[in-house]
Amino acid sequence: VMKLSHCSCGVLIAVFSSHENEKYGFPALTVFTGTQKINFAGGEPFLPEGGHFLGELLRGTKQEAARRGVRVTTSVVSNGGLVTERWLRDYGNCLDILAVSIDSFRAETLAAIGRSAEKGLIGAQRHIEHTQEIRRWCEQYGVKFKVNTVVCSLNWEEDMTAGIVQLRPFRWKIFQCLQLLGENAGKGALRDASELLVTAEQFRSFTTRNCTATVCAGGVTTCPEDNSTMRDSYLLLDEHMRFLNCVNGTKHATASILDVGVATALGEAGWDVAAFIQRGGKYEW
Repeated sequence: VMKLSHCSCGVLIAVFSSHENEKYGFPALTVFTGTQKINFAGGEPFLPEGGHFLGELLRGTKQEAARRGVRVTTSVVSNGGLVTERWLRDYGNCLDILAVSIDSFRAETLAAIGRSAEKGLIGAQRHIEHTQEIRRWCEQYGVKFKVNTVVCSLNWEEDMTAGIVQLRPFRWKIFQCLQLLGENAGKGALRDASELLVTAEQFRSFTTRNCTATVCAGGVTTCPEDNSTMRDSYLLLDEHMRFLNCVNGTKHATASILDVGVATALGEAGWDVAAFIQRGGKYEW
């Protein structure tokens, strides 16, 4: 899927699609008036064409921005397993921020969560080591490195500070595991995340333990987001370029921006501007 959000604060957030119409049409949309930043997430953005498709979207975005005389910051969120040095060498000049999802620095916990590309403890350990490689490559090719962590029932008691200090991301986003009907809960869901949920108290316990002076002293900005903060503060666009309204705990698609324009579709998106600002969505990138 592709989630795209354009907002009056100059931020564009997108989730990846492999459709040809997005390949050629999306770069132009990213530099719609006022856009300052676009983020490709997933799914896994590196899956189509081994990352080549993603790279060309990033390149097209930068080229279209240059053609129009504007600056657009590009960002990607990935599980990391398919990120290679060659990809960063080829496309690093089109990418400003790379965020890698890592939910634990314990191999057994990662294996239980299933975050690593390879199964079992060996695969989980490799995921941790590969994340460290990606961090070095980002530094080598001038890409800002970021970490995303989802706090769930399997990792909420963990102290991840030592691993984060070692990785030195410029931002660490910490999300409370969130359920959405039709996606990871209820009828028709691809999976059921009920057993992974944590309470607000458990989430606060994790953030208190991990958002420490030691982490911040290493230049890391910590960004914890609980369920209420997350739910309506993001704008998402699917592969048909329809905003996904999550106000009622599900994803309801608006009309496509290709049919009705950004302004009309945005009016149906249920986006909470105040929540976006409050969670620090607008920052120096």
